[in-house]
Amino acid sequence: MWMRRHHFLETVPHHEEDDFVSPASDIGVGNAVLFYRVLDLAVTETYRGDEISRRSRQAADAQKLLSLLMQHASRADLLSAAQRAGLEVLHKGKEELYVGDLHFVLSGDRVAAVRLD
Repeated sequence: MWMRRHHFLETVPHHEEDDFVSPASDIGVGNAVLFYRVLDLAVTETYRGDEISRRSRQAADAQKLLSLLMQHASRADLLSAAQRAGLEVLHKGKEELYVGDLHFVLSGDRVAAVRLD
């Protein structure tokens, strides 16, 4: 290898290991980045699973509570409340009514059940 040093040309011994970049260092950095990404994904998926589980429990609790609270509500009460809340109402025959995303089952003129399906 020729090198210019102090305006003189001189030969410098060439060693193969001087040009060699350790693939282990590149692999180490790549593995560290990959490990971080996998760890980050695992944490995100765990958080997402916990959040879905919590939301499912909330929906089940709301369904139980609404079914009990709405047992004495009439169709007219339900329609009036939906109008005040600005929710869309979809009539599905005499016995079913959708208010927003809630499915109400009626028995006669009274709410018999609330379904979150």
